[in-house]
Amino acid sequence: MKALRKPHAYVAGDMGYGGWIHWATSGAHFYSYPAEHTHPTNPPLFTVDAYTCKPFSARKSVAFTRRYLKARHLEWKEIEI
Repeated sequence: MKALRKPHAYVAGDMGYGGWIHWATSGAHFYSYPAEHTHPTNPPLFTVDAYTCKPFSARKSVAFTRRYLKARHLEWKEIEI
């Protein structure tokens, strides 16, 4: 994939992290929230959105994300248009 710009990442103070990348035919963004900003009894929360105009395996992407971020629980949904 050809990146149109370098990935952008930032610290949102005590609210977590964010970032995104824009490719020629795809993109993705990530946001994280510490546990104290979600619910006291919950673990930290993160969201990942990936979109593409090319075929790819959502299941492989979910498996990679689960392993890489060491997620204890992961919910995901693939939207086909």
